[in-house]
Amino acid sequence: MAPSFLLGSRELRMPLSDSITGVRRTGNDVAFTRILKAQGRMRAAFIRTMLGYSGPLVILLLVGFAVLYGTMVMTLRTEAWNRAIVSSDNLLRSLDGNLARSLGEYHDTFEILATELGTAEHNKLAGGHESVAVRAHGALIKSTGDLFLFDETGTIQERSHNLLAREALKHRDFLEIHRRDPSLAVRIGAPFRDRASGNTVLWISRRLNRPDGRFAGVLAGTLDTGRWRQAFESYSIGPKSSINLFHADGTLMMRAPFVADRIGSNLAGTNNFKRFAAEPSGTFVGKSAIDGEERAYHFVRIDDTPLILNVATSTAEIYAGWWRGTLVSGVVVAILAGLAVMLRLVLSRELRLRLASEARYRALSDVDGLTGVANRRRFDEVLVLEWANAAASGRPVSVIMLDVDHFKLFNDRYGHQAGDACLRTVAAALRKAVGRSEDLVARYGGEEFVVLLPGTDATGSAVVAERIRAAVQESAISHAGNPEAGVVTVSLGTSTADPSRDRGTVPSLLVSCADQALYRAKRAGRNRGEHQPCLSTETDVPVREDENARLAIVERRRSHLPVRSSANFDELARIAATALEASVAFVSLVGSERQAFIGKAGSDAEGIPREQSFCAHAIAGNGVLVVADAGTDPRFSDNPLVTGPMGVRFYAGAPVVDPQTGHGLGAVCVVDTAPRAGLTPFQERLLTSLADVAAQRLVSRSGPILPADTRKANTSSVTPAAMQERHG
Repeated sequence: MAPSFLLGSRELRMPLSDSITGVRRTGNDVAFTRILKAQGRMRAAFIRTMLGYSGPLVILLLVGFAVLYGTMVMTLRTEAWNRAIVSSDNLLRSLDGNLARSLGEYHDTFEILATELGTAEHNKLAGGHESVAVRAHGALIKSTGDLFLFDETGTIQERSHNLLAREALKHRDFLEIHRRDPSLAVRIGAPFRDRASGNTVLWISRRLNRPDGRFAGVLAGTLDTGRWRQAFESYSIGPKSSINLFHADGTLMMRAPFVADRIGSNLAGTNNFKRFAAEPSGTFVGKSAIDGEERAYHFVRIDDTPLILNVATSTAEIYAGWWRGTLVSGVVVAILAGLAVMLRLVLSRELRLRLASEARYRALSDVDGLTGVANRRRFDEVLVLEWANAAASGRPVSVIMLDVDHFKLFNDRYGHQAGDACLRTVAAALRKAVGRSEDLVARYGGEEFVVLLPGTDATGSAVVAERIRAAVQESAISHAGNPEAGVVTVSLGTSTADPSRDRGTVPSLLVSCADQALYRAKRAGRNRGEHQPCLSTETDVPVREDENARLAIVERRRSHLPVRSSANFDELARIAATALEASVAFVSLVGSERQAFIGKAGSDAEGIPREQSFCAHAIAGNGVLVVADAGTDPRFSDNPLVTGPMGVRFYAGAPVVDPQTGHGLGAVCVVDTAPRAGLTPFQERLLTSLADVAAQRLVSRSGPILPADTRKANTSSVTPAAMQERHG
């Protein structure tokens, strides 16, 4: 559980670890905020860059998909073509070998038989041996045809009688050719169609000579290509592909798939056959003259024959698998492209939403949630920027600090919800009264507001302050606790600085001067404005107009305390040092010549001269005095506490206000040797609460001040309820 501390008559409950963590997180509040805002701007710039480049990136991605898809498709198409050509070439080689062997059987038979018939002992064509030899060697070709022996007159001397050859004997023009041609080479004749079988038949023949070289006759054999049909159809080809065997004269001798009415037809005039006849081998794509199918033709001329063999593979079958792969790949690529486009749209939408959300959150982080005006953080940032602009341009800058009069009593009487409504109405009146867009209205904390007026001198700030005061009063918010006016009013303090002329001034000094002017306005009767110049030459310790009365009260309270600091006030100093993570903390009383430490933590000092006192400046105002960097603050830069061994850089002090007379007696303060950006609102409230506890403990020790003493000390006493207004 969080520790609690009983401080005098009041209990201050504070989660110590949370407060310390809060200090670590926000101890350098303004600098931290600037870093966060810079990071936010960088994120916004990055998001805008991403939005700007997302379109071209998606287009580039789609182009990449298209190029990749196109490359893959063309590669697969080439591979499909190459596979088909390799397969066709293998098939063509196998068929070419089979046909060549079949024709070789005829050649070998003719050579052997011619040798036997040409020997000396068989130098005549007539006789019994011829019959035996022809029939014996005819058995070698009996599967494809008959073997014949013709004499010089063309008469059949012998035959093998393997097959019927009536139609073949009508086509014996080869006899006359061999009679005129002395060559002994084997000749393959023109094909013809056998009406009985429907197949194409051709003659294969060889000349026979007498010993003296004269023509002796012809050895001839019929070749029925129907015997090759079974061989052609034994190969596996697609239903749209084909295997064709042509004679050099253009006659289609065999085809698979078999088309009976096309066998024996002459295709010499077709474009495809012209390409067959022009080259010994090759590959091309063309349309078939038989069925119109587009095919890839791979052809070869069988060596030493008038025969042309081709394998025609349908391009539809070659690319069937490729088309399927292309379709599947295209669908996949289309899906990926669609996902890329969808991702870009979704990403763009999310980035735009993120950009809008961050802009909205940045705006909300700069706005007070209750009143809708800027918050303290935003004011601190803009003040630094406008201060730099004023220093560069030579223009003045003014600040108006204002506080709702008797707001604590308003809350107590009407409730906190009415108090919230009151603050919203005051904020609206402020915005309306200020008018200029470059002016900034901010809620400083509690019921305190601040107005930043760039380029406005002291006269102008006084005019604006009066306009604000009148606007709030004219809002006519009933306030029974404000008997002077009966409605809600505000007290205002203005201050003006010229950073270009007085280089010793700093933004925090301007706010401090406006706060001191506000305090004087409240002391002077409220519902009015006061002005205090912001000059770096005003570095002397401020002295109040009622200083004598204040000193009398200080002496009265101090006389009832031990000479040295007491444990009760040391406890308050330790709490302040721990909660605000400071190295040193004090509870002080500011006398005429010396400041005494009645409570301390982290130091053994008993007091310091008043001219070195930071707390003397704190009691001149009504709120917490924060000196972010004493080394750069003209009020303290030459202070021995700053320049000497102690090396004070940071100070924050809340005035200890006497609850009966309203005089500032001293302060509960923390000091550190490193500069800080400031305090959080929670830390300011904590320091103020500790100062109130210190005041109550002083009263409890010295007792109440009698009316006569009060008149002697201060002719204008302040009620405790009025004093509590500084808490909001």
